[in-house]
Amino acid sequence: MLYEAFPLAFLAEMTGCVATTGQQSILDIKPDSFHQRTPLYIGSPVMVENLVGFLA
Repeated sequence: MLYEAFPLAFLAEMTGCVATTGQQSILDIKPDSFHQRTPLYIGSPVMVENLVGFLA
């Protein structure tokens, strides 16, 4: 999460996209360990919303 998810989420959100686990924003997560893992969905707000709605 620290080496891939956070940097990608930061870049995505700075360009107007969304980065989420499906339940919360990646940038809102407080990591517990250096090698913590998380689901990662990145894209335009409409596409991510459709995907998360499909997965629910």
